[in-house]
Amino acid sequence: MLRAALPALALVSCLSAAPRAWHNAAGDKSISGEFLSRDASAVTIKRGAFETITIPLDKLHPNDRTWLNTEHPLPPPPPPPVFDTLCFGDSRARVIAKLDSSKLVETDVPETLFGRVGLNGIYRTRPEVSGLQGSLFFDWNNDTLSEISLHGDALPASARDAKLVPQWARLVELLTETFGQPAQANPTLDLTTIGNDQISGTHLWKTEHHGNILLGAIKQDDNYQIVVRFTTDDIQPVRLTETASVPDPG
Repeated sequence: MLRAALPALALVSCLSAAPRAWHNAAGDKSISGEFLSRDASAVTIKRGAFETITIPLDKLHPNDRTWLNTEHPLPPPPPPPVFDTLCFGDSRARVIAKLDSSKLVETDVPETLFGRVGLNGIYRTRPEVSGLQGSLFFDWNNDTLSEISLHGDALPASARDAKLVPQWARLVELLTETFGQPAQANPTLDLTTIGNDQISGTHLWKTEHHGNILLGAIKQDDNYQIVVRFTTDDIQPVRLTETASVPDPG
């Protein structure tokens, strides 16, 4: 029985973390212990059979913090939300679950019909979100979310001054407060330059975590909609696509 138990004991010993010396910030004192776990602010070590100690990282010597970051790095943080709680990379199922629990949007289409009608245009903001009440549209990359667009209600050109421009101006203010100064900004919303089924962007934000954010308007038939586009596409300030362009800021 003793011989049979020895291999198991050896395996347990191999799986245990080797004790190491942990030094204080000044480096003049140390204790020995096995690494157990860590988070962004502290490390927990095991001393002996039953004693555990949690040490704040700012009390550790820089060499020990370097060892921790090399041998036991923290997992990358989850991606920040793009719109409400939606994140780039979310699966369709996760997008639906988040939208269903959202306090910002609603839909009157039963979920059983989503496979037939898709998600585009069936979720609407509630109540008005920062002056723009409209519908959400989505684009996907390998079945994960890569773009969200918020389209305001379709309005005629005669509503430019009363509704379209106030919506657009409020969004310029909100997006600048949230994402900082835009990489490109046009001080006016000129509907006359927009071709049919084209989006004309007036403002562009390029962010580290939220991708590219385009604010502008789109024309469809004789109506116009204010649009905010959150995308992982690398949008350039002047030329967007063959059917989508931003006025030259110069």
